[in-house]
Amino acid sequence: MLNYPSYNFQRWHGTLLLYAVVLLAMLFNTYLAKHLPKVEGTVLILHIVGFFAILITLTYLAPHGNAHDVFVKYLSLGGYSDGTAFFVGLITTVFAFIGADGAIHMCEEIKNASTVVPYSLLTSIGLNGLMGFSMLIAILFCIGNIDNALSSPTGYPFIEIFLQACNSVAGTTAMTSVVLSLMIFADIAVLAAASRMMWAFARDNGLPGSRYLSYVEPRSKLPIYSIAVSVVITMLLGLINIGSSAAFNAVASLVVSGYLGSYSLPIILLLKNKITNPTSVHYGPFTLGRGFGYFCNIFGLVWIAVVMVFSFFPSVRTDLTLETMNWSCLLWGGTMIIGVALYFGYLRGRYNGPIVETDIIEQVRGV
Repeated sequence: MLNYPSYNFQRWHGTLLLYAVVLLAMLFNTYLAKHLPKVEGTVLILHIVGFFAILITLTYLAPHGNAHDVFVKYLSLGGYSDGTAFFVGLITTVFAFIGADGAIHMCEEIKNASTVVPYSLLTSIGLNGLMGFSMLIAILFCIGNIDNALSSPTGYPFIEIFLQACNSVAGTTAMTSVVLSLMIFADIAVLAAASRMMWAFARDNGLPGSRYLSYVEPRSKLPIYSIAVSVVITMLLGLINIGSSAAFNAVASLVVSGYLGSYSLPIILLLKNKITNPTSVHYGPFTLGRGFGYFCNIFGLVWIAVVMVFSFFPSVRTDLTLETMNWSCLLWGGTMIIGVALYFGYLRGRYNGPIVETDIIEQVRGV
């Protein structure tokens, strides 16, 4: 066990690394914003090349398991029944798709957004889903000793899997660097999307201080204050890790339930209008059709209900402590109470959204 001073140093070290990544994301979203498309294109190339580099290395060097272990063998090591363990473990997969809708939040800065954004979402999810499934199969065949991977001193099983495959610290470091680089550059896109969401709510007068948060700097045409506030909030959340890792993990685990909870309300309202007042629903140039649209709405609501419930479960049931407990249910409930109180206490009568500008812009362009 680490003593308190060294453990606290690790927390400070992790927080400082978080700050470095956040400041890098802020740099690319402000001063270097005009170069962001080129950076994203470079990251896409790194993503594709890194995928094949890791995939080929694993399949060529790592010890291979058999098909029975990959497709038939079932391990439940968290103290849950097999069925419950399946749904609790499903949250990891759901987390991987969080943020796949990022392009939506940038649609007012995209030409022909009503068609470009849907096709970009389908393309990115399809491409990354195929690559992710391929990598998953490779990892399962090349996982080596499962116990060693799960008990890795690094705390990350994938690093131990890389080490077992390469049998080299240098090779493992190179492969891990590819993964970390992609995660760091993903934060740049996340900050861009988050700041645009804050700006959009502020433009509709939906946040305290909306007058400032909705400000767009004329020269750069960027929501500077929204970007700055997003950075400050992220840094303040990072300080939680210094005082309590359990509290920080609770905030981090709120991501799944928070995202899916935000999806549920518009889906419910859209489905209600489709059923009770179909003429009120105006379809754009991209549509899935009436029947398939109903199916997607209903399936989405069922999926959200199931996933949200199990996102509140702790990852393991055995030896559960205050540190390992999943407190996201408490934070989610508290956030909902604050949101409802804010709406009825402050925003009622002030909120004037949502303001629609994209359709008007596209009509002017003749789209």
